[in-house]
Amino acid sequence: MNSRFLASILSLGLLIGMIRFATDLLLSSKQVSESGNDNTLVSQQIQAIIPASQQLVDEAIAILSKGWMEMSQPEQEAFLALYDPAGTGEVDQEFIEATLVNYQRIQEALKREITAVYEPESEKCEGMRLYYTDLLKLHVCPYFLTEGNEMRKARTLIHEMAHIALIVRDRPYYRPTNKAYALLTPNGSRLAQLPVVGPLIREIQQNDTLYHPDAYAHFTIAVSGQPVNPDMYASQQRPANTAEETMPQPAAVSSQAVDSWTLAS
Repeated sequence: MNSRFLASILSLGLLIGMIRFATDLLLSSKQVSESGNDNTLVSQQIQAIIPASQQLVDEAIAILSKGWMEMSQPEQEAFLALYDPAGTGEVDQEFIEATLVNYQRIQEALKREITAVYEPESEKCEGMRLYYTDLLKLHVCPYFLTEGNEMRKARTLIHEMAHIALIVRDRPYYRPTNKAYALLTPNGSRLAQLPVVGPLIREIQQNDTLYHPDAYAHFTIAVSGQPVNPDMYASQQRPANTAEETMPQPAAVSSQAVDSWTLAS
């Protein structure tokens, strides 16, 4: 009796998750605009950014390809800060290899033709947001055309390509003050690791870093030598879905001096 009840609850939860996911895709697809000239301009600018995103991903792939034991201490610290913020100790060589495979999938997505659609009237384009995706297209917000920080554009493009390549939704965003991010674990709950239904449960719970677009994007910056500028988080405009509390930041692997960058997606 109890097992049937639990099975019914799980089935209901999975159904709700599928409905939410389908609804998000439908609403996103309705935001597509008809501005052909703007689409051409935006597509050209996206093509110009792709090489920088590819280079960042290549650097992350090169580091992870060494294996956990061969990564330097700063590289390991940066990885743990983003992929095991809860400090579970679950990161091992197997997890490194799984992360490496996902980076390779993101790189493949960057090599494919990217369909960019300019969205001057989308409600999703609030504040300093550059892009969003419906897992099929890259929707580009007006602020993209005035953003002068090319590194931010490249980093955020990696975030969006992770959505498309890994077919995942957002988890709590990475910020030094985001308590919700600090609770994330590498693999999420045990239910998320079940065969067949595990991936769907994972997308409902959204408490892992293995499929977290922000983790992939920010790790590429952390190991590229870009300094983290925490003051820039103040301008980040996000949905108010998390409590705020100071958490550790991934230290940049190199002290190379470059222009500061914004972490807002």
